[in-house]
Amino acid sequence: MKVFIIIFALIIVSYATEYELHYDCGLPSDDGNYGIGGPVSQQLRVRFTTPSNIYGSKLTKTKVHWKNAPNPSDLHFHFTILEENSGLTKNSQSFVITPQDIWLTYDISSLNYIANSNDFYVEIIPESGGPAGCACCQHPPIDLRSQWYSTNNPVWTTITNYDLCIRAILDDSFISVSPASLGQLRALFK
Repeated sequence: MKVFIIIFALIIVSYATEYELHYDCGLPSDDGNYGIGGPVSQQLRVRFTTPSNIYGSKLTKTKVHWKNAPNPSDLHFHFTILEENSGLTKNSQSFVITPQDIWLTYDISSLNYIANSNDFYVEIIPESGGPAGCACCQHPPIDLRSQWYSTNNPVWTTITNYDLCIRAILDDSFISVSPASLGQLRALFK
């Protein structure tokens, strides 16, 4: 009986799923793009809400659909994760993109951000170079979760006619199991 319990517990712990949160329509190629970087130093972000059934999941990756930009140059940037209500902020390592029409996925698991009931933002912060274009969708519904900021307009402004193609990928293998839950599991097999 003890062997069965150990195997059962291992199966529960080892099962993991990735969840891709997004508000864009998934068809960015026909729509425009928002410039980022360059002389205006524009920043972009999307607000995400974690479904309650995956609270405790770890934000491991972010995905961006880049578009070509006029006179492109390499854009050096990093991601910032900002948690609403708590003010928690985490900055990723730097990345470089040569603008092209492509989805790219970035590993940001080193930030160790655990999603909970607070909404969080994934922000793209330019460091140098650019401009580059972040693709966007104009197909309804527009979720009003995308925002932009620039040195010319130093306030985060909601984008009302597009959804930015920025996504958050959560991994639920990091959801912790409390000792009380393990005790309940043991009690089931006595």
